[in-house]
Amino acid sequence: MNHSSLAHFFRQILLCLLCASFCSPSLPAENLPDNNNPALSTLIEKAHQKNLAHDRYWRLLLHYKKDLFGVEKSDIDRGHFFISKNGRKDPSSELDATLAAFFNPPIVNPDEEHPQCRYPARYAWLKEQLGFPPELKEMSCPRYESWRDKMDPGSISLVFASYYMNNPASMYGHTFFLLGRKERFKDQPLLNYTINFAAMTNTRNGILFALFGLTGGFPGVFSTHPYYMKVQQYNNLESRDLWEYRLTLDENQLNRLIQHLWELGNGTAMSYFFFNKNCSYQLLPLLEVADPSLHLSDRFRFRAIPLDTLRCVLEQPGLVSTTTWRPSYLQQMLSSRDRLNSNEIRLSEKLVLDKPGESRDQGLVTQVKQLPPERQMLVLETANDFLRYKSGFQRDQSENAQQIERRILILKNAIPVDVSNRFSRPNVEPSPPESAHKTGRLGVSGGVTKNSSFEEFSVRSALQDLEGDDTGFVFGSLLEMAQLKIRYDNRFGKLNLEDFTLFNVKSLAPWDRWIHHPSWGGRMGFSTAHDVNRSPERSLFFGLDGNTGLTVRIPFLRKGLLYAFAVADSGVGEPFDKHYRIGGGLSSGLLFNPLPAWRVHLSGTRLRYGVGNVGTTRKVRLIQAVQVAQQIEMRLQLERQNSYQEGMLSFNYYY
Repeated sequence: MNHSSLAHFFRQILLCLLCASFCSPSLPAENLPDNNNPALSTLIEKAHQKNLAHDRYWRLLLHYKKDLFGVEKSDIDRGHFFISKNGRKDPSSELDATLAAFFNPPIVNPDEEHPQCRYPARYAWLKEQLGFPPELKEMSCPRYESWRDKMDPGSISLVFASYYMNNPASMYGHTFFLLGRKERFKDQPLLNYTINFAAMTNTRNGILFALFGLTGGFPGVFSTHPYYMKVQQYNNLESRDLWEYRLTLDENQLNRLIQHLWELGNGTAMSYFFFNKNCSYQLLPLLEVADPSLHLSDRFRFRAIPLDTLRCVLEQPGLVSTTTWRPSYLQQMLSSRDRLNSNEIRLSEKLVLDKPGESRDQGLVTQVKQLPPERQMLVLETANDFLRYKSGFQRDQSENAQQIERRILILKNAIPVDVSNRFSRPNVEPSPPESAHKTGRLGVSGGVTKNSSFEEFSVRSALQDLEGDDTGFVFGSLLEMAQLKIRYDNRFGKLNLEDFTLFNVKSLAPWDRWIHHPSWGGRMGFSTAHDVNRSPERSLFFGLDGNTGLTVRIPFLRKGLLYAFAVADSGVGEPFDKHYRIGGGLSSGLLFNPLPAWRVHLSGTRLRYGVGNVGTTRKVRLIQAVQVAQQIEMRLQLERQNSYQEGMLSFNYYY
């Protein structure tokens, strides 16, 4: 072969490769519709005649949604969920590719799955719609069937885990599914399985965590875990109550949900967005696959707060049958302690805190046995709760903790059996989460300053502040996201942005003789600097602050909390010399409820700025809030910052 012929040969090879690269069909070769397979051609033609690619259920199986620009595509954007390369945007090509894949020959490699087994929900629905011919051989699916038998689903519940202020991802609460076993472990609910959707985070950097969470940088995946692991995490380690809402899905509906859950495994993932496409939102499409008559997910385009998704499910007629409350371990311990008198509380503490020793043990035994048997049981159970809480629920306890536990168990075993059998834990059931006010808020206000008057409009995306009705929430917690305030000054006839809060968080955790949790808070957003002598429209700045401190209960005030914080504060903007200021100081406040519908919050802050705009800011604020109705609230606010003073009356509506 001469050089010319050789060059021509390689040009032909290159041309073929380019054609293969740029002109290849959208489906993998093994899943292309086979024109020589009449049964497949007939099925595809029948599917097109019935317009199945545009059927709502097919779109539910593919998780198709319209984005902000009206473009329809699947939320599933990672992994190997689609058979067609265009499947995420073209439901018709995915339908054709799915039918073609069902005709694939049996899989020899045990580590691989036949498409009929990989997509059991698709297979079942298409078989029902089209009536598969005998030429389509039904495959055995041992891996799927083994997994399904392990789940053994007989019922399903939606579980709400209450708010946890020490983790940014859990401050809004969390929801997941609980599968009730049909046969095995029927009477052992902790061995049931849960269905959970969560972000796979890979950073501990707070800034990157927020950035990726807001922009979909984390993949979100479904997973299944035994319920006892969730109880350990939420009930015990994080002291969160669990509310179980039993759903009325029948056997066929539950089977469809399980089939589709299998399809969402095997590396399938969706971009996780904290505001909307999050842990709670992604449970709703699963319910729609189970029962296509439900329309749950469409209402959550811009935000999906777990409490709102729970309410959405509860609003469906007949979908929820029963509700079960599982109190946190901390709640159980405090409820037991509340039944003890002061001497009994000290005795419970000694049983846990005094080091084991023959003389000490004998003295404690004497003190315990001086009590009536019923009181002995309550003291010992409370002491055992305190020991487990203090030791952190570790599987491998220290030798000292094991000796203390043996001391308590020996004393319990000495109590008559009939007394032990009659013992029950005292628990006062709190208000369920759905009893809380709604999560969004609109407000209209009117106010006066020393020099003028104003009107203000506000809107807040979520969720709760210290002056709001705490029914269904954690008392003493503040979590505000995306709050906007616009103010009109009547004297100068000008409109200005008064405040735009990106986030504002505060946790007032009362310091207890048994519970030593710090209080903390932080805020980021734009504010008006009323402590500088400038007009409001020229006083906007960007601020970031953080604080930590101590909170104590005031027993003679109803729901009384007294707190004191050390504060670090910074601001950047036009109002300041050198366009910034950095400083710190102290903040304190008193929060209490004189009456159930009346809340009072008095706070004061003194900050000294030593860098940038040097100076001192003193701020005093009094807020009184009255709940007119569940979703309507009236507030009176008096505030002073240095020489600036204002009073404002507000009407808020929760939506």
